[in-house]
Amino acid sequence: MYKDVIIFGAGRNGLKAIEKFGRENIICFSDNDSTRWNTLFHGIQIVPPNDILNYNFSKILISVRKGRNKIKNQLNSLGISEVEILPVESWGNYFSNDQLVLNTYLDKPESESETEWNQNIQNSSAIKQVYELVGEFYEFTPLFSHIEIESYNRCNGSCAFCPVNKNMDPRKERFMTQELFYKIVDELSKLNYSGRFALFSNNEPYLDERFIEWNKYARKKLPYAQMHIFTNGTLLTLQKYIETVDYLDELIIDNYHPKLELIKPVKEIYDFCKNHSDYRRKTTILLRNPNEILTSRGGTSPNRKQIIDYGKERCSLPFWQMIIRPSGECSLCCNDAIGQFTLGNVNDEDLVDIWYGERYKKVREALYKGRENWGNCAQCDTFF
Repeated sequence: MYKDVIIFGAGRNGLKAIEKFGRENIICFSDNDSTRWNTLFHGIQIVPPNDILNYNFSKILISVRKGRNKIKNQLNSLGISEVEILPVESWGNYFSNDQLVLNTYLDKPESESETEWNQNIQNSSAIKQVYELVGEFYEFTPLFSHIEIESYNRCNGSCAFCPVNKNMDPRKERFMTQELFYKIVDELSKLNYSGRFALFSNNEPYLDERFIEWNKYARKKLPYAQMHIFTNGTLLTLQKYIETVDYLDELIIDNYHPKLELIKPVKEIYDFCKNHSDYRRKTTILLRNPNEILTSRGGTSPNRKQIIDYGKERCSLPFWQMIIRPSGECSLCCNDAIGQFTLGNVNDEDLVDIWYGERYKKVREALYKGRENWGNCAQCDTFF
């Protein structure tokens, strides 16, 4: 548990830290802005960095987005080694709760062709942002802030952009054992994990009948995690929905329909949420076209043929994301849908040992130098 901690960074993310961990567990804040020293931040004192040593704390938690490595080195130079960088980018929902049904094509029109998609990616500022982010992460790689656990590697959807849709999935059918799932969650619990936790990956989670019970177990063991799922909603009933949402921070329904109309089970959820605000604030229904053009996924997306080479660019995914297949093997990233690359096996190793192990280090070094240095990553146009 996070108790007797000092939060470094009295800003917006510092406020999120209060909400996440509780003010009773925070001794004080610290910040490099001298104009704020010896003032209060939401009722909690802000002290100069040099005064931190005057307090009996268990850990310093860095809650800023930029310059985190510099702050860590600053604290280390003061003789403080109990420092943890918080995954503030993983806190909060993917979507705001002011809209129950969201048509993202209104703000960002769907690409009508691969040529248009490629032009939009090449003109995106995300490429530069990812390049700079990897530079910071490569200097000091924090613990993963996003973990996806695929308990059953099957989907009932036929989306044209997915390399593992029900019509062409090449993977050997497999279920994760309960023993392995508990091992993963118990290890995260010991780490006081506070990043994103998702019991799905390249699959439809409700195909696994254990799904709700496993989320219940994870919620109990991971009180600080941001738990969410994506589902296509086809297998949802109102009862299943209610039982699931009780354990999640966010449930996103990808409502696939060529005319962007609500499918029958999702319409039932929609009608329920309109009159139940507690459920509505945790739920977002996305109107999706099952034939839309999306990322190339390293050249494996079935409806992508015009592949651009991004070999000189970097990728941030192996610096913050861990994907675990039903076998316990860790994939390269969420785009490695069929599991071409394995960076560790949770059956044989602890999560932390895998994350900081030689295989992950080798991948990070390669992608720091450029996507052309690892597998088919040069053909991937995903920039998170």
